[in-house]
Amino acid sequence: MIDVNIEMIGSRVLVRAEDQKEHVNPSGVIIVESYAPEVLGTVIACGDVTEVKPGDVVLFTPESGREMEWNGTQYLVLDESEILAVWDEDQEPV
Repeated sequence: MIDVNIEMIGSRVLVRAEDQKEHVNPSGVIIVESYAPEVLGTVIACGDVTEVKPGDVVLFTPESGREMEWNGTQYLVLDESEILAVWDEDQEPV
């Protein structure tokens, strides 16, 4: 976990997007990152939200959020409503 001394306000969530070279859709087709329909990221800090917590891996669209840089690292500030799902890394893919 990354230690970031920042407190998010309202329903905002600070996310570090995961490095993704390729995306495999449910049919097994590999899609180049720039064309992937969704992106995974790790929640770093949360405001007043109910669905996610720091450390959760979340799914969101590439257009979501607002980019920011903190100590040389790129992050996204998302509204909780922009998060599509919480990724369960322990669950086997269907």
